[in-house]
Amino acid sequence: MSIAANAAEFINDLLHKLGINVEPYVGEIIWAVLTFIIAIVIGFIVYYIFERYLGRWAQKTKTKLDDEILKNTKKPIYLLVILIAAYYGLQGLTMLKPFSSEIAFIFN
Repeated sequence: MSIAANAAEFINDLLHKLGINVEPYVGEIIWAVLTFIIAIVIGFIVYYIFERYLGRWAQKTKTKLDDEILKNTKKPIYLLVILIAAYYGLQGLTMLKPFSSEIAFIFN
C-alpha cells in the first residue's frame, strides 16, 4: 500500500471511531486536501528562505545578476512545490484512477 492509501485508511478508521460513517473515498479526499495544504505551507517556507536568507546574501555581492536570478526564481519554485503536491494528491485518489493517464499527461 502507498502512503496515501495508508493515510486514507487511517482517516476513515478515525472517523468511524468517532461515530462518523463515511464512504471509503472520503479519507482519500481529506488526505489529498491535507497534502495540498502541507505543500502550500512548505512553499511559503521555501519562499521565505529565498526572500530572507538568499536575498540578504545576494544583496551583499557586487553584481546585480544574482539579485535578478533570485527575484525571478522565487515564484516559479513556489509554484513547482504546489504542482508536485497537487500531482501526488491527485494520484492518491482512487476515484480518478480511470483518468490517471490524463493526469500524468498534464503534469509531464
